[in-house]
Amino acid sequence: VLFVIDCSGSMSRLYDEGIVQDTAERALALARNFDDDGRVPCVAFDSRTIICPDVSADNVQGYVKREVQKHGLGGGTSYAPAMREIARKFRGGGGIPAFCLFVTDGNCEDERESASAIRDLSSVPIFWQFVGVGGESFKFLKKLDTLTGRKVDNAGFCQSPNPAHLS
Repeated sequence: VLFVIDCSGSMSRLYDEGIVQDTAERALALARNFDDDGRVPCVAFDSRTIICPDVSADNVQGYVKREVQKHGLGGGTSYAPAMREIARKFRGGGGIPAFCLFVTDGNCEDERESASAIRDLSSVPIFWQFVGVGGESFKFLKKLDTLTGRKVDNAGFCQSPNPAHLS
Protein backbone atom coordinates (compact mmCIF):
# COMPACT_ATOMS: atom_id res chain seq x y z
CA VAL A 1 0.00 0.00 0.00
CA LEU A 2 1.24 3.47 -0.91
CA PHE A 3 -0.26 6.81 0.13
CA VAL A 4 0.09 9.71 -2.32
CA ILE A 5 -1.01 13.19 -1.23
CA ASP A 6 -1.56 16.26 -3.36
CA CYS A 7 0.15 19.21 -1.63
CA SER A 8 -0.61 21.84 -4.26
CA GLY A 9 -1.95 25.25 -3.37
CA SER A 10 -5.54 24.33 -4.22
CA MET A 11 -5.46 21.78 -1.37
CA SER A 12 -4.73 24.38 1.36
CA ARG A 13 -8.30 24.52 2.70
CA LEU A 14 -8.48 20.72 2.87
CA TYR A 15 -5.28 20.65 4.92
CA ASP A 16 -6.50 23.46 7.20
CA GLU A 17 -9.82 21.68 7.83
CA GLY A 18 -8.07 18.41 8.75
CA ILE A 19 -9.55 16.51 5.81
CA VAL A 20 -6.15 15.38 4.52
CA GLN A 21 -5.09 14.18 8.00
CA ASP A 22 -8.40 12.30 8.35
CA THR A 23 -7.79 10.67 4.97
CA ALA A 24 -4.26 9.65 6.07
CA GLU A 25 -5.73 7.98 9.15
CA ARG A 26 -8.29 6.13 7.04
CA ALA A 27 -5.56 5.03 4.61
CA LEU A 28 -3.51 3.58 7.45
CA ALA A 29 -6.56 1.73 8.77
CA LEU A 30 -7.14 0.27 5.30
CA ALA A 31 -3.48 -0.63 4.85
CA ARG A 32 -3.32 -2.47 8.17
CA ASN A 33 -6.01 -4.84 6.86
CA PHE A 34 -4.00 -6.11 3.92
CA ASP A 35 -0.43 -4.89 4.22
CA ASP A 36 2.05 -7.06 6.06
CA ASP A 37 4.16 -4.53 7.95
CA GLY A 38 1.73 -1.83 9.13
CA ARG A 39 3.77 0.89 7.45
CA VAL A 40 2.61 2.85 4.42
CA PRO A 41 5.14 4.60 2.17
CA CYS A 42 4.02 8.16 1.51
CA VAL A 43 4.66 10.48 -1.42
CA ALA A 44 3.54 14.10 -1.61
CA PHE A 45 3.35 15.99 -4.87
CA ASP A 46 2.53 19.28 -6.50
CA SER A 47 4.81 20.17 -9.39
CA ARG A 48 7.46 18.33 -7.32
CA THR A 49 7.54 14.74 -6.07
CA ILE A 50 8.49 14.42 -2.39
CA ILE A 51 9.23 11.06 -0.77
CA CYS A 52 8.03 11.32 2.85
CA PRO A 53 8.62 9.00 5.81
CA ASP A 54 6.32 5.98 6.07
CA VAL A 55 3.02 6.41 7.91
CA SER A 56 2.47 3.96 10.78
CA ALA A 57 0.33 3.61 13.89
CA ASP A 58 3.26 5.13 15.80
CA ASN A 59 3.36 8.38 13.83
CA VAL A 60 -0.06 8.88 12.22
CA GLN A 61 -1.24 11.49 14.74
CA GLY A 62 -0.25 14.85 13.26
CA TYR A 63 1.58 13.14 10.38
CA VAL A 64 0.26 15.40 7.62
CA LYS A 65 1.30 18.64 9.28
CA ARG A 66 4.63 17.26 10.52
CA GLU A 67 5.76 15.36 7.42
CA VAL A 68 3.88 16.81 4.43
CA GLN A 69 3.05 20.43 5.17
CA LYS A 70 6.62 21.14 6.25
CA HIS A 71 7.52 21.05 2.55
CA GLY A 72 5.07 23.90 1.92
CA LEU A 73 1.79 23.86 0.08
CA GLY A 74 1.82 25.45 -3.31
CA GLY A 75 3.02 25.05 -6.79
CA GLY A 76 1.10 23.50 -9.61
CA THR A 77 -0.44 20.05 -9.75
CA SER A 78 1.16 17.42 -11.95
CA TYR A 79 0.13 13.79 -11.53
CA ALA A 80 2.32 12.16 -14.19
CA PRO A 81 5.78 12.87 -12.67
CA ALA A 82 4.63 11.54 -9.29
CA MET A 83 3.09 8.41 -10.84
CA ARG A 84 6.21 7.69 -12.87
CA GLU A 85 8.49 8.24 -9.85
CA ILE A 86 6.33 5.94 -7.72
CA ALA A 87 6.43 3.25 -10.41
CA ARG A 88 10.22 3.60 -10.69
CA LYS A 89 10.81 3.54 -6.94
CA PHE A 90 8.31 0.88 -5.87
CA ARG A 91 8.08 -1.54 -8.80
CA GLY A 92 11.17 -3.41 -7.63
CA GLY A 93 9.22 -5.26 -4.93
CA GLY A 94 9.72 -8.68 -6.49
CA GLY A 95 6.55 -8.45 -8.54
CA ILE A 96 4.41 -7.82 -5.46
CA PRO A 97 1.42 -5.70 -6.51
CA ALA A 98 0.95 -2.27 -4.96
CA PHE A 99 -2.28 -0.49 -4.08
CA CYS A 100 -1.76 3.26 -4.39
CA LEU A 101 -4.21 5.61 -2.65
CA PHE A 102 -3.82 8.84 -4.62
CA VAL A 103 -5.53 11.71 -2.75
CA THR A 104 -6.25 14.90 -4.68
CA ASP A 105 -8.81 17.63 -5.16
CA GLY A 106 -9.04 16.67 -8.82
CA ASN A 107 -7.33 19.55 -10.54
CA CYS A 108 -4.16 18.88 -12.51
CA GLU A 109 -2.20 20.71 -15.17
CA ASP A 110 -1.01 17.65 -17.05
CA GLU A 111 -4.13 15.70 -18.02
CA ARG A 112 -2.68 14.38 -21.28
CA GLU A 113 0.57 13.27 -19.61
CA SER A 114 -1.33 11.72 -16.70
CA ALA A 115 -3.61 9.72 -18.98
CA SER A 116 -0.52 8.58 -20.89
CA ALA A 117 1.15 7.55 -17.62
CA ILE A 118 -1.87 5.45 -16.61
CA ARG A 119 -1.78 3.72 -20.00
CA ASP A 120 2.00 3.21 -19.90
CA LEU A 121 1.91 1.90 -16.33
CA SER A 122 -0.95 -0.53 -16.97
CA SER A 123 1.61 -3.32 -17.33
CA VAL A 124 3.16 -2.49 -13.94
CA PRO A 125 1.61 -4.18 -10.87
CA ILE A 126 0.29 -0.96 -9.32
CA PHE A 127 -3.41 -0.18 -8.94
CA TRP A 128 -4.08 3.56 -8.71
CA GLN A 129 -7.08 4.33 -6.51
CA PHE A 130 -7.78 8.02 -7.01
CA VAL A 131 -9.54 9.50 -3.99
CA GLY A 132 -11.23 12.82 -4.63
CA VAL A 133 -11.47 15.17 -1.66
CA GLY A 134 -13.30 18.48 -1.60
CA GLY A 135 -16.20 19.68 -3.66
CA GLU A 136 -14.99 19.37 -7.25
CA SER A 137 -16.84 17.41 -9.92
CA PHE A 138 -13.75 15.21 -10.50
CA LYS A 139 -14.39 14.92 -14.22
CA PHE A 140 -10.77 14.03 -15.02
CA LEU A 141 -10.45 11.46 -12.23
CA LYS A 142 -13.63 9.78 -13.46
CA LYS A 143 -12.08 9.71 -16.94
CA LEU A 144 -8.96 7.96 -15.58
CA ASP A 145 -11.23 5.32 -14.02
CA THR A 146 -12.70 4.43 -17.43
CA LEU A 147 -9.69 5.20 -19.62
CA THR A 148 -9.30 3.05 -22.73
CA GLY A 149 -6.04 1.72 -24.16
CA ARG A 150 -4.76 0.05 -21.00
CA LYS A 151 -3.37 -3.48 -20.76
CA VAL A 152 -5.35 -4.02 -17.53
CA ASP A 153 -7.76 -1.84 -15.57
CA ASN A 154 -5.21 -0.24 -13.26
CA ALA A 155 -7.17 2.74 -11.92
CA GLY A 156 -10.31 3.49 -9.97
CA PHE A 157 -11.99 6.54 -8.53
CA CYS A 158 -13.98 7.25 -5.39
CA GLN A 159 -14.93 10.45 -3.66
CA SER A 160 -14.10 10.68 0.01
CA PRO A 161 -16.97 11.95 2.12
CA ASN A 162 -16.37 15.15 4.03
CA PRO A 163 -15.64 14.00 7.62
CA ALA A 164 -17.74 16.88 8.96
CA HIS A 165 -20.80 15.29 7.35
CA LEU A 166 -20.24 11.82 8.82
CA SER A 167 -21.56 12.56 12.31
